[in-house]
Formats: sequence, C-alpha cells, structure tokens
Amino acid sequence: MDKLEFFKSIPALKNFSKDFISKLVQIAEEGHAKGGEIIFRELDPSEYLYIIFQGEVIITKKIAPETEKILSILKEKDIFGEMSLFTDKPRTATAKAKNDLTYYKVHSESFRKLFSLDPTGTQKMLESLLLSALERLEHTSRELATVYEISKIIVKNLPMNEFCDLVIKQLCYSIPEIDEGLFFVWNEFTEDYESSKISIPKNHKIIEFLSDKTETTPLDKTEIIPAKSYLITPLIKEKLIGFILFANTEKEVTFSQGTKDLLNSVALQLIGAIENIKNQQEKYDRERFDRTRSRTITW
Repeated sequence: MDKLEFFKSIPALKNFSKDFISKLVQIAEEGHAKGGEIIFRELDPSEYLYIIFQGEVIITKKIAPETEKILSILKEKDIFGEMSLFTDKPRTATAKAKNDLTYYKVHSESFRKLFSLDPTGTQKMLESLLLSALERLEHTSRELATVYEISKIIVKNLPMNEFCDLVIKQLCYSIPEIDEGLFFVWNEFTEDYESSKISIPKNHKIIEFLSDKTETTPLDKTEIIPAKSYLITPLIKEKLIGFILFANTEKEVTFSQGTKDLLNSVALQLIGAIENIKNQQEKYDRERFDRTRSRTITW
C-alpha cells in the first residue's frame, strides 16, 4: 500500500477530502524504530502527531521512580501523540516501539494549518480522536477501580486459596467478557500448579503453551474449564510462578486489548502478593514447628 492509499484508509481521516489527504501526505515524515526504542518520553515537548504504518507501540506512564504502567498498546493505523493538536503542554506519557516499527509523523502546527481546507472533515476527525480519548479514559477508570479493589484484597493477608478465589471473583465482576476463572500458583514441594479446585503438573500442555508468553493472551482450547472462549495471564518472576485462566462459558468473544492491558497490570500486583503470602505461610509453619519442638521432651 502506497503512502496516499494508506492515509486514505486511516479511520480517523476517512472524512477528509482528497485534496486535504494529498496535502497531509506531503508534510508527513516517515520514521522507523527498533523494538524497545523510545519515540517520545513523558514531559517531552508535544510537537508531532504519529500514525502507525507497521508494528506496535506501547504507551506507558511513570507511577513511581522505578515503575511504569502500561496504558495501552497501539497497532497499525492507530494515532498517538494527538494531544499535540490541542495543546502545547509536555507529553503526559511515554511512547516506545514494542517491535520493529514504521510510522509517519506530522508536525502539529502544520497539521492545524490544513484544517481550513476541510472544516467538515476536521470536525469529524476531532470527534473521532475525542471518542478514542474518552474510551481510553473509561478503560483507565475501570482499571484504577479494579486495581484498588485487588489492593484491598491483598492487604487482608488471607490464606492462599481464599486470596485466589476472591481475586477471581473480583476480576469476573470487573471484566464483562469473563464469567469464570481459576488462579493457579506454583507449589515447589508438590511441583504442581495448584488452584483451590484442581492441580496440574508442570509438564501439562498449558504450561508448555505459556513457556514463551509474558503477557495476557487468548487460548484456543483447554479441558480445565469447559467454555467457549479463554484468556490466560502468566505470572512471571524470573520464572512462571503461577497463572490465571479466564473463560466465557456462554459465548465466543474477542477479548479487547483494554482487557488484556488491565490483566497485565493486575498481574504485577499479584506477583508481589503471592510472594508475600508464601513468606507469611513459611514463617507461620516455622514458628509452629519451633513451638512443637520446644514441647518435645527428650529422655
């Protein structure tokens, strides 16, 4: 697809006239980035709007000195950095290439100068960009609420099985696309992945499936839960310490990227919580052993 045809195919630009698109193509600059390369950083000047031609872009925001939160993952024909059309304030998030990336960038001031050529198309584009922003805001609000509720569960210091069951209950409530789930945690003594209902061995095919996965991903089929659609979230701390299997038992669904992003964020919370529960359990078992041993009389 040549440059002009590509720009015509972008949903947010579909209402512009041919003359507008032709002039936009003339001022668009092609760019390339390798996976992991930063396109712009949070607090950088807002000068350009970007359109993805090929590849994916991760949008993140720093929430602590050493912690970044993934806000969204964008794909071909998605637009990012669009707030530069509305304000010259610094970037509010960081954009980096997830994999090899080809993009077009348009200087925001040059883009704005074209608006007078097609007021109707401009209005439609701004409506489209505003709708996308509102959808991202809705997702962020839902994610913050879910993360908050999971945090409330974490601070209760519950036993592992009770903790896992409450997490599943909360996620099934927060995410409309799922209605059932199982939370598996690695047990180094039995060498199984255990949930409150069933255990599976480390050589199970679902563990093999997760061997090269680092993020939430759809799963075609499994006998663990009879269902129509599946989604699985790995919990990795150097190695696979657990995973959550989600399902829709009633219908086939296509899980949104927003749902996957939400579960990836929750996974970061859960990894630390699992380690803490295990440490607390080990401490309790050790104290109980010491008390038992202290009561033993040796003749």
